[in-house]
Amino acid sequence: GDERTFDGTTPSSTWKYGYMSTTEKSNGYAMTLPRAAFLHRDYLDLYTMALPREMYRFVAENLECEDVAMSFFVSSLTGGKVPLLADYWAVKSMVKLYSDAKISGGKNHKAIRDGCVDRFAGLLGLKEDGP
Repeated sequence: GDERTFDGTTPSSTWKYGYMSTTEKSNGYAMTLPRAAFLHRDYLDLYTMALPREMYRFVAENLECEDVAMSFFVSSLTGGKVPLLADYWAVKSMVKLYSDAKISGGKNHKAIRDGCVDRFAGLLGLKEDGP
C-alpha cells in the first residue's frame, strides 16, 4: 500500500518521515497516507473543524503534508490506530495522473515532511512527552 514508516524510536527524539522503500524493506509501517486508506467521511468534517489550527494553517499555506496531518489526526482520535488500509494490489494498480510538477520532487521535500511528522505528532499528543 502507501504505508510509511517514521523514526520515533524514543519519545523525546525528533520524528522523521520514512520513504516507501524504507517501509517495504522493514515490512512494517507506522502511518498510512490517505490515498491508500479507507476513511469514514466524518473524518473529513473533523479535519476541517477540529484539526489544530496550526496544522491546518501550515497545510493551507504550504500545500504540503495534508496526508501526514490526516493520518496522524485519525490516529489521535482512534487511540493510535492508523486508517484502514486498502489492499496492496489495489494501491499498486492505482492510476496516477501525469503532471510535470511533482509535489515530492523538490529538494526540500524530505526535510519539510520530517518537520511535519515531528511537529504534528507533538501537536496531537502522539509523542509520549507531548508537544
